[in-house]
Amino acid sequence: MSIRHLGKAIQRAGEEKGIDPYKIPFTPKDLGIRCSDYGSCSDWCSPAETTSGKYNRHICLKVAERDSSGRPHKYLLLPENEWS
Repeated sequence: MSIRHLGKAIQRAGEEKGIDPYKIPFTPKDLGIRCSDYGSCSDWCSPAETTSGKYNRHICLKVAERDSSGRPHKYLLLPENEWS
């Protein structure tokens, strides 16, 4: 799956739901998307932020909030020029 597919899906869903994914932390459920269609949201974060980030060399998300056990819970979409 391409980084562009996930990034664009988040952009579209954010517009539809009235959520700015660049500024407002979101869960996939907030946007009505299933990250499982793209692997896992944490796969798309930097390996410095998430354990599963090491499985994907592409980065388009950053962890915005963690749950009580320290696992990623909400994300922010990085600006397109920072997608790698």
